[in-house]
Amino acid sequence: MSENSALEASAVAISQKVTPLTGIGSFVGFAAKIDVIAWGGLIIAVIGLVIQFYFAFQRNRREKIEHEMRKAEYDLRLKNLKGECDVKQN
Repeated sequence: MSENSALEASAVAISQKVTPLTGIGSFVGFAAKIDVIAWGGLIIAVIGLVIQFYFAFQRNRREKIEHEMRKAEYDLRLKNLKGECDVKQN
């Protein structure tokens, strides 16, 4: 799992740096009437945005699940302290 999160972190870091640079390069290409640079930069910028949105959505989903798990654990501990818990112990 740590390899996966390291891969995600590096992908997001790279796309965060590449997206604005290619956007600027695309603008310069349109201004200079160089269509290959303009469209190439625009396509790469869009791909970078898609990558950022995808990983942000995945991170949000993981954090929501983690929050629900911590909340359930907190509620279980609270019930256990109050003596309302029916969990069998070994």
